[in-house]
Amino acid sequence: MKSRFSLLKYVTWPTLAVLLVGCGGASTDIGSDTLAANARATQIFPAVDQVWRADFGDFVFDLNFETSSAVALSAVKGPSAGQTETVSYTATPLREGLFAVQWRDGGGAVVHVEDFQREFVNAFITPPAGQAFALQGPFTLCSVRGAPVAGCGAGKLPGGRVPSDGPVPAAAEFPAVGQVWRADFGGFAFDLAFETAQTLSFSEVTGLSRGPAQSATYAVTPLRQGLFAVRWSDSGGSVVQFEDFSNGTVKSFITQSDGQTVLLQGSLTRVQ
Repeated sequence: MKSRFSLLKYVTWPTLAVLLVGCGGASTDIGSDTLAANARATQIFPAVDQVWRADFGDFVFDLNFETSSAVALSAVKGPSAGQTETVSYTATPLREGLFAVQWRDGGGAVVHVEDFQREFVNAFITPPAGQAFALQGPFTLCSVRGAPVAGCGAGKLPGGRVPSDGPVPAAAEFPAVGQVWRADFGGFAFDLAFETAQTLSFSEVTGLSRGPAQSATYAVTPLRQGLFAVRWSDSGGSVVQFEDFSNGTVKSFITQSDGQTVLLQGSLTRVQ
C-alpha cells in the first residue's frame, strides 16, 4: 500500500530534512523503497516481459523486466558476474520511447535513462558511500517472453539511429548557460542560474525555506532535442534533473544521503 509524503522543509537542496505525512505541500507517492511515477500513465513502458542488455564496457547487465514493477538484474560481466538481484522499479516517461527507470539495489540508488528508439542507456548511480557517477552504453533487446532475439549484446554507439523528434544535440549546445530558469513544483519553486557550463546557483523563491542562493558544479547529458539530464551533488545527496526546454517541464530525482529517492515534477520557465 502506498503512503503519502509531503516535502515541507529543507536544509539544503537536495537534502530533504523533514518528511511529514499528509500535511499538504508538494507531494509524491512512495511505494516499497521506490517512488511511484503516475506520469507512466501517459505512455506504456515497452519492456515488460522482455530482457534488455546494458553494456557499459567493463560492466554488462541483463535487465529482465518480469512485471510492470519488478526487474531482475543479472551481472553478465564485471566483478559481480553471475549474480542476480530482483528489485522494484518505476518507469517515468520523458519522451516517446524514452523512459527514466528508477530503482534501489545493493549498489545504491539508480536512475536509468533507457532510450528504446536509439537503443542506448545512460545510468546515473548514487552509491551508499562515495560520489555519484554516470555510465552509458548500448542497450539491446535479448528476449521477448522468453524467446531469444538475435543480436543481443551487439549494440552500437548512437549515430546509426535518430530519435523521432530530431538528432541528439551536443552537450556544448546546452541552452541554459547564462540564463535563469524557474523549476516550479507547486508548493515551492527554485530559480536555477546556470552561470557557466559547469557551475550553477539555486535558490528557493516560493516555499518555507527561502534564503540565499547555493552553488554547485553540474554536468549535462543531452538526451533529445531540447531535453537534457542535469545532475549535481552535495554533502546531502544527489540530483538528476530532466529539463525539457521544448515542453517547459522538469522532473527531478532527488536521492538523499540515506539512499531514499523522491521524484518531483513541475513546470520549467525562463526567468531571465
